[in-house]
Amino acid sequence: MLLVGNPNSGKTTLFNLLTGLSQKTANYPGVTVESKSGFFRVYDTGKKGWHRIELVDLPGIYSLSPISEDEVQAVDPIRYYEGSGEKEDVLVLFVADTLNPSRSLHLFLALRDRGFKTALLLNMAYMAGEKGIVPDLDAIRADLPGVPVAVSDRSRGKTAHRIKELIRSFGDIRSAAGTDKPYTDYVTLAAEKQRKWFRITPQAKTDRQTRADRVLMHPVSGPLIFLALMFLIFQSLFSLSAYPMKWIENGMAALSEFSLRVLPHNEISQLWAEGILPGITGILVFIPQIAFLFFFISLMEESGYLSRVTFLADNLMRRFGMNGKSLIPFAGGAACAVPAIMSARTISNPRERLITILVTPFVTCSARLPVFVTLIAVFVPEGRTGIFSTRGLVLAAFYLAGVSAVFLGAWVLHLILKKGKTASFFMMELPDYRLPSARSVGKVVWQKVGDFVWNAGKIIIAISVVLWVLASYGPRENMRMVDEKYEAVDATAGMKQIPGYRSEKLEQSYAGRFGRVIEPVIRPLGFDWKIGIGLLTSFAAREVFVGTMNTIYGLGDHADEKQLSEVLAKQTDPVTGRRRFDTATSLSLMVFFLLAMQCMSTFAVVRRETGSLKMALLQLAFMTITAYFASLATYQLIRLF
Repeated sequence: MLLVGNPNSGKTTLFNLLTGLSQKTANYPGVTVESKSGFFRVYDTGKKGWHRIELVDLPGIYSLSPISEDEVQAVDPIRYYEGSGEKEDVLVLFVADTLNPSRSLHLFLALRDRGFKTALLLNMAYMAGEKGIVPDLDAIRADLPGVPVAVSDRSRGKTAHRIKELIRSFGDIRSAAGTDKPYTDYVTLAAEKQRKWFRITPQAKTDRQTRADRVLMHPVSGPLIFLALMFLIFQSLFSLSAYPMKWIENGMAALSEFSLRVLPHNEISQLWAEGILPGITGILVFIPQIAFLFFFISLMEESGYLSRVTFLADNLMRRFGMNGKSLIPFAGGAACAVPAIMSARTISNPRERLITILVTPFVTCSARLPVFVTLIAVFVPEGRTGIFSTRGLVLAAFYLAGVSAVFLGAWVLHLILKKGKTASFFMMELPDYRLPSARSVGKVVWQKVGDFVWNAGKIIIAISVVLWVLASYGPRENMRMVDEKYEAVDATAGMKQIPGYRSEKLEQSYAGRFGRVIEPVIRPLGFDWKIGIGLLTSFAAREVFVGTMNTIYGLGDHADEKQLSEVLAKQTDPVTGRRRFDTATSLSLMVFFLLAMQCMSTFAVVRRETGSLKMALLQLAFMTITAYFASLATYQLIRLF
């Protein structure tokens, strides 16, 4: 069964309802950019048995003539079944947005005339009723003989039951003779059917939404309100998440201390307490901030506000070679660049789509958040500037810097890329304002936190273990010499408690020797060989840097190192005696992470979406070089003043 409809018509919500899967939904078009498949069961009362139905959720389309990559994903399966012998076994369930009947009807009528067995579901009918749009089911069914018609309900259970009733009538559905009328004929026919099938009387709710849009979409007040909202979100990341983060830190520190105290003193217990637990801590401690970030983003998506920001941004985007739809990947980039880049398929113009793909990784994603939060806590004192958190202000500044990098990069590409300079037209339907669903918001937060813990967590722990091995072992003779040196100093205190032992041991390890090789290249940026190890491992995933630092600086002494930020703040350069992570070094490192690719998954998806390894390599080189010289300038200027 194919699930077909316009963008933002509620198809994905119905898909999740029927299949029990958790495909992402949002209140703006462009979320579903590739077909999703799932299964559900329907009971056949006649044959007294269950049927297993495959349901395919296609990306939203406005017509059967695709102009963007995501529309191609939707139309290709339709064309395949249209020309195959399986056509009679396929049911097209068309999800019509009752709030906008004319927009839906011409596509439905065109599909019916292609000879498919079709069923019509009038979705969001209760919301349409509040706006004075009421379907006349008798008139619709009279004009569509052999086509089952149903209306969605506020109750999810009733809606699912009605859809299954449509499916049970599959054997009685009659397909129309295949025809291929001009597109304009269907537009005219849809207008006629709308007048006949729907009673429309404007309601007061429409007037309230119009008044709200006058403020939220005003060219002056609109952007100011959006910036104010984003500013408040970044402030909350510190203020609201401070307590749960501290609880996690204290709990993991206590667990580490307990492990060292009760477990036998051997390599396995050291691996657990000094390799695995620091990696787990580096994952769990950032869950509160990631959860709060996506809670607020989900509220904007669900309410319908984000689509208005997209529309508002169109004029600005065009000056940089993009269009308003580019804001959708940028908004998604705050979570992860991988799905964000895939969502650029909604952009029909190839040049605008390429520019969007190439600059989206500059958006500050959730993987950078652990790095930024850790480093900000190192050099920014905890306090307030007026009513605002000082650390929150710094974090907001770096998010704003990421946005600036997006537009600067787009402007450069706009000048460089000469082909296909013709701008596209931007069309987007503005959905009604809706009260966000607690279920949907909670599901999004749960998914994003789960993605971070499961996908990034596996990498973090794996690299944490590898780093522990590399940092604990080295050439046998070198490691033996360090042990003998400190055994002579104090044989009773435990060598790991002797100042300088851990540093020398790490320097002679395999990890230290590898870091020394690249140190001359990164020394002008204020980085030492230990930071160099973190930069290399973080290419697997940016947030791995935190686990790497936890492992490098967490050998022993867990009871005294409850926060990685506190540990980094105490580090000194053995040559100069200066703080290793002073303001210059910390800002330089943050700038590097702000601008560098540092993510192999992003590299892979750019390669796939552009179809060009050369383009992905050029993007990687451009971002790395930009990050290096921006970091170099940051460090040298701060040291100068």
